[in-house]
Amino acid sequence: MTHPQQGAAHNPADPDRQPWASPFGMNRRCCPARSDEIRHPTGLDAAHRAVQNSAMPWFAIHCIDKPEAADLRAATRSAHLAHIDDHKAQVLVAGPLLRPDGRAMGSLLIMDFEDRDAAIAFANADPYHVAGLFESRSVTNWHKVLP
Repeated sequence: MTHPQQGAAHNPADPDRQPWASPFGMNRRCCPARSDEIRHPTGLDAAHRAVQNSAMPWFAIHCIDKPEAADLRAATRSAHLAHIDDHKAQVLVAGPLLRPDGRAMGSLLIMDFEDRDAAIAFANADPYHVAGLFESRSVTNWHKVLP
């Protein structure tokens, strides 16, 4: 297999394989075999390393708001953020999904939980869900590959 930026044959078993320059100005090994081979350009703080090395499975909670629900989102935002803050040690990323004009249209959270039932229980307790903000919601197992 040839990496498009490298031009040489790729051998993941070769520990001396050449790094390639990413568009972000840092070097990474091409297609690392283990997540510990990936290095963040600025380093990771202790809390992020703990989440990154978590043994619990990751879940993506993907939610789409009902049409014209901006007022409901705004009214329940502080309670929603408090709910997430209560579980912040489990959060890898969380934030709104945006329309092209920058307005919120949903939410995406990637968090670790013991199992899917725990992820669903968390999502069911979210004040946005309780208030009826979402038109749709999915809770899906997710596998972290790159930082």
